[in-house]
Amino acid sequence: MALIPGLPGNYFRGAYYAFTLDRVGRDCHIAFGSFFSHSSASLADRVGIGAYCVLGQVDIGEGTLFASHVQVLSGRKQHRRDEAGHLTDEGRVFRRISIGAHCWIGSGSIIMADIGDKATVGSGAVVTQDVSEGATVSGNPARSLPVEAKPLT
Repeated sequence: MALIPGLPGNYFRGAYYAFTLDRVGRDCHIAFGSFFSHSSASLADRVGIGAYCVLGQVDIGEGTLFASHVQVLSGRKQHRRDEAGHLTDEGRVFRRISIGAHCWIGSGSIIMADIGDKATVGSGAVVTQDVSEGATVSGNPARSLPVEAKPLT
């Protein structure tokens, strides 16, 4: 039933994740094609997740919205190579990412670090360093926008 697109599917996906994740708050919407790769995740109230997002170990604050195709990785050091150059599980580090309340995460963003409350991440940004509260970042790697370039609120 969770494959149903639209509002009914959003509610079915929310109900499923309420049983599998650490926490799913009230009035959360998870769009078609989005999924959590780890059960170590939590959503506060009124979180909205767009279509085709892939989310790892993450805590998402109240009222935060994700556009489509956002990826939240469980840190930056999930894959390692040994001396011969082969991929190995040794030395892998998973990290639980924190995304604050009332954030906007733009389409196609890749998040590998914490994001403070009321921050904005531009579409296609690759966040490798923590983003401070209220900051607006964009680019690859993501950097703060100059004050004059920030959108009016």
